[in-house]
Amino acid sequence: MFKRHLIASLFLIIIANVIPYESIAGNCNGWIFQNHYPTSNTLMAVKFLTPKKGWVVGDAGTILHTEDGGETWEAQESGTAQPLISLAIINEKVGWAAGRFGVIIHTSDGGKTWITQLEIQADLSNIYFLNDKEGWAVGQKMPLSGSSKGALLHTVDGGQKWEEIDHETESNIAGIYFINKQTGWLLAGGDIYRTLDGGRKWDRSNLSIKRPISSPNSPIGAFFQMMDLMRADIVFKDERAGWVVVGGDVYYTNDGGNEWSQIYSSPHDNLQRFYLDDERICAINSVIVCSSGGKDWSKIYDAGYDFSWLGPDYRTIQIWIGGIQFVNEGEAWAVGANGLIMKTNDGGKRWNLKNTVLEGTHFINKKAAWAFRQDKESNATDILKTEDGGKTWKVQKRFKDSIKFESYWMLSSGKRARKDETAPLETTFNKIFVLDENRAWFAGHQYYARNGSNLVKSFILHTPNGGETWTQQFELPKQKWSKFWGDIGDIFFLNAHLGWASGSNGLILHTIDGGKTWQRQKSGTNIYLTKILFADAKKGWAIGGNIAPGGYYDTEEDTPRGIVLSTSDGGAHWAVQWKKKEVALDYLSFLDQNVAWVQGETDSNALILYTNDGGKMWIELTGEQSLSGAPCWLDKKRGWIHVDERNFQTTLDSGKTWKKVKVQPRRDSWHISELLEKSSN
Repeated sequence: MFKRHLIASLFLIIIANVIPYESIAGNCNGWIFQNHYPTSNTLMAVKFLTPKKGWVVGDAGTILHTEDGGETWEAQESGTAQPLISLAIINEKVGWAAGRFGVIIHTSDGGKTWITQLEIQADLSNIYFLNDKEGWAVGQKMPLSGSSKGALLHTVDGGQKWEEIDHETESNIAGIYFINKQTGWLLAGGDIYRTLDGGRKWDRSNLSIKRPISSPNSPIGAFFQMMDLMRADIVFKDERAGWVVVGGDVYYTNDGGNEWSQIYSSPHDNLQRFYLDDERICAINSVIVCSSGGKDWSKIYDAGYDFSWLGPDYRTIQIWIGGIQFVNEGEAWAVGANGLIMKTNDGGKRWNLKNTVLEGTHFINKKAAWAFRQDKESNATDILKTEDGGKTWKVQKRFKDSIKFESYWMLSSGKRARKDETAPLETTFNKIFVLDENRAWFAGHQYYARNGSNLVKSFILHTPNGGETWTQQFELPKQKWSKFWGDIGDIFFLNAHLGWASGSNGLILHTIDGGKTWQRQKSGTNIYLTKILFADAKKGWAIGGNIAPGGYYDTEEDTPRGIVLSTSDGGAHWAVQWKKKEVALDYLSFLDQNVAWVQGETDSNALILYTNDGGKMWIELTGEQSLSGAPCWLDKKRGWIHVDERNFQTTLDSGKTWKKVKVQPRRDSWHISELLEKSSN
């Protein structure tokens, strides 16, 4: 059986299974990008008012909102670039968020608009509102003259005016909690204070433990220095029962805070924040530990992974969790580092990642791109677009269709589908082609599993206006999936009018009107054509093998058949330039009408083909001539090969010599010209 060759390091394979993984997508227009949906920014707080409606805030002023239980997220404009650390949502309209550099923002319309109420010289770690008028914000003032004090802010008019309350503590005030307008507690460093008169007077309790500060030399110290404001918290259930987490340990009081006793300690968990509702209390960091009564604690999630077996340079990796909330007894959300969004439906026994990795990402410039994602949990596929460089993605179109059976079918799951029963259709895309910021084409298909064979509908979607509207330009009827009759694997446009598509059974389609009408061209083969590309209106190539996208076979034979076709008249006539058994070809690039490369695989090795005479002769590059893939070109001199997550090969002399270059992971979109400029130095 032919096996597809994958280029990936062992470490990245392991990480992809345990840590939110940032996929990287490169296009031959030079834009490189890695991201998750809906964001890659660290998330620090979550609040759901109902199982459907919720908000998340985090780094770089990120605010995300969902109204469908997290299936889709909308980015709301916060008006700030500062990290938002704490969130207080009172009802569907009114809410606040606070964060670094003393920023407090407010919404009165459900997040459609956020207004900055305050910016002071302080870092705010906690914002807490008793109602829509009275609230508190706490944190730490920025150092002045070598010292800093805790910041304590109070409002009685919904934040129109914030009053700074003078307080004796010199420490960061990490948490504040009120059970009514008069009775509340605050945590400053390792000291606890209580008020019985609405905050006019604060009395110190009998707990005093100095919390540790992260070491900047530790492997995660730089990250936790930013998070240090959040490394302690305090909550109360009523006037007597309360909890504090400080120094990673949990303490409990049953007398309103006069006396405290340690009830949970784990040196590796480093607990730092609380979540409290009527049923449970939870403490979080790289773990989630919960208790129904506050005395017996159990771990419902652990995000620490030990990679020391890989060598001395690897160690335990902690995935930081910034916020958690239970919506009901079984359903809960957790958010954290690198855009982490998780959901459980069984009280924490099993957590599902909701920040899906993007597929097919195609950037047009530094800001604008399209991509798609598949949400297996909801059986949906989304077309997404970003206009801010990938910081946030908006769902432009969702596919969540079903099919009604006209007779009895045996599904691949073993269940028998009755007549008139419906089953979900899965949608996937083989290719995204983007011409400019307005015009894009998606080639895809829909299918459902059935015993023996599947049915498939293949189609081409187009937007002429940046994704405001999508129309189906072309559809091939449902056919047997096992032979891939009617599947479209690739699409290419030379300009707004001239385009081609290729696919199964030797399929080549051509349009001269931007896809309004498509005509079939005779390829002379029944092999799956995986890629099609034109240098100009006349000269083009199509390549393939009987292995289709996803690794499926296009014929009943198990022997791959690689083929290179060429045309010099726009596709009116296609001729075979190269053909070989036990080969599958899957990538094609060209420098000009004469110079081109093809990438493929044999049963055990990668294969690179090269021509400098328009394809009259194709040379198999081996040994020192061998490359890691078919190159892309910025111009006739500068080219690159995207080998894997961190490795590139670059050339500055039309491919005569190649240089290996390693890059660091990046959050933003970047252009390959940056790397080529470094290669020239």
